[in-house]
Amino acid sequence: MNDIEKLKVDFDHVLQAGQNMTKEEFEAYVDNYLSTKTKEENEMIGTLTVSAIESNLSKLEDIDNEITMLTQLEGINEFVKLSKLSKAYFGKSKAWIYQRLNEHKVHGKPSKFTDDEKAKLSSALLDLSEKIRSVALKIT
Repeated sequence: MNDIEKLKVDFDHVLQAGQNMTKEEFEAYVDNYLSTKTKEENEMIGTLTVSAIESNLSKLEDIDNEITMLTQLEGINEFVKLSKLSKAYFGKSKAWIYQRLNEHKVHGKPSKFTDDEKAKLSSALLDLSEKIRSVALKIT
């Protein structure tokens, strides 16, 4: 294990220890920990911290996108049978679409829509809206 990997493991222990502390206690704990490190080690810890924050922000954005999709579909799910949409537009089962919407684990991993599947879902909903519009125009 190289120096940066050791430092990462060491700092992960600091973060774990801080989970049950107040913000003030954790800040004092980290300050004390950092005071025992060299300037180079503190710079490496800074780099590791920035990297971890960026990774977590990316994960949060993914979660936000999934929550947003579920929230948006909640407005129509009482009017549109997603199981029928799944079969007609994806050739998939009811379980398939609900696994992705709810991120159920399939083969040990949460299932999600791919970018292509999201685009296809969007197109399917637009197609349905055009069909509804066409029928509505015929009525008047």
